[in-house]
Amino acid sequence: MAQTITIKQSTSTDAPTTLTNAELAYSASSNKLWIGRPGGTTSNVDAIGGKYFTDRSIETGGLSFNTSTGILKINQVGTNLDETVDLDGRYLQGVATTTALGGIKLYNGTAQSTSANAVTTTALRTYGIQLNSSQQAVVNVPWVNTQYTAGTGLSLSGTTFNANVDGTNSEAAQNSTTTTNRTYKVQVDGSDNLVVNVPWSDTTSANTLSATLAAGNASGSNNIVMGDNQNIQFGASNSQNLQISYDTSGSGTAKIREVGGGGLLIQGEALTLRGDDGVSGMNIVPASGQSYDDISFQIGSLGAQLYVTASGVGFATGQSVTSIETSTSLSTSNTSLSTTGAVKSYVDGKLGNFTLTGDTLSTSGATVTVDDAVIITGDLTVQGTTTTVDSTTVVFKDNILLLNKDYSGSTPSADAGLEVERGTVANAYLVWDESTDRWSVGTALNALSPLNVENIAIDGGTF
Repeated sequence: MAQTITIKQSTSTDAPTTLTNAELAYSASSNKLWIGRPGGTTSNVDAIGGKYFTDRSIETGGLSFNTSTGILKINQVGTNLDETVDLDGRYLQGVATTTALGGIKLYNGTAQSTSANAVTTTALRTYGIQLNSSQQAVVNVPWVNTQYTAGTGLSLSGTTFNANVDGTNSEAAQNSTTTTNRTYKVQVDGSDNLVVNVPWSDTTSANTLSATLAAGNASGSNNIVMGDNQNIQFGASNSQNLQISYDTSGSGTAKIREVGGGGLLIQGEALTLRGDDGVSGMNIVPASGQSYDDISFQIGSLGAQLYVTASGVGFATGQSVTSIETSTSLSTSNTSLSTTGAVKSYVDGKLGNFTLTGDTLSTSGATVTVDDAVIITGDLTVQGTTTTVDSTTVVFKDNILLLNKDYSGSTPSADAGLEVERGTVANAYLVWDESTDRWSVGTALNALSPLNVENIAIDGGTF
């Protein structure tokens, strides 16, 4: 049995960013072996070995110490490294100078909680590190104290200047404009507040729109209220426009009227005309001096029109509806069916052994045969005892087939799987064996063998 297990790997990335607990990965870029820290999160990745560390391992007898110079020499595989080591708590190097490496002291050993500023390349902002008399590292930064004074219309809080304004405003500011004579200067009033004096004069527009827009008026909140017998007119021409009005003559009539030679279009996804009382209905009558023949309804772009006449309703001028004519989809020739009984008899004659009751189509025959292809757009449920598919090719869109669907308990005992017909030789089986909780294969259903996997390669992928 040949088996190959390959862990996760990379030739360009030094370290994986995430590993699951105990997952291994190797980087040829850093020459390190990594492991996901057991018990940690996926971002806890630790280096545990690899060529990087073996190249730096200490050889046998690879430590030597020079007592006169205080140098501990570490002999590593592939390289020698001389390091200065404090063996007894003493620092053996001298104090650092401008020409020699050495040690320095911290001015303050308290950890600084404030984050450092970002590195900058701005000229005249780089200062050298020096040692004071106590051999502590210091930086002398030039500094000039600056005093701030609030001017007219301003107040000062610390280093922040604030304009003296009358609180805040939630209204959005108007867009700026370049219109002539609309730019005004900012001034300071007697309370040292910033103000803008905008010239303003009240203007009353007459003969334009006499309306009241106010909350709580007699007709409801926020309505435009017109006086009786007055029009709201759309269109500049008095001879051709659209008018909305309320005429108090008689019993009072609300009007939407097209004036002139044009037409009136009311358009929407649905159009409803009804009487306000819900009882008297809605009347459509011709204009004064015109006949009922002038009322018609266009049906789409088909050219057919529904006409209303004094004697009835028709699909042609002056013709009443007296019959319903079937199309050739029900008969080889057009048949006039003037009553519902005639329509039922015609349909029953075409159904043969089928009976249509509500949504159920039944047949008195033993077998239903469909000669052509059948497409079912909804769900298909087959409730018979046996379902036989006699097809050369069977294609399923679903990627998982469910077997043993009727079982709903917690201790299944019935095996389930696939059987392959092999003619005169024994059929082949792939079965889930409930007694052993594993897949089994074979050609005898009662003597199946466990499914063994050989010659497999496990590849951990890359990172």
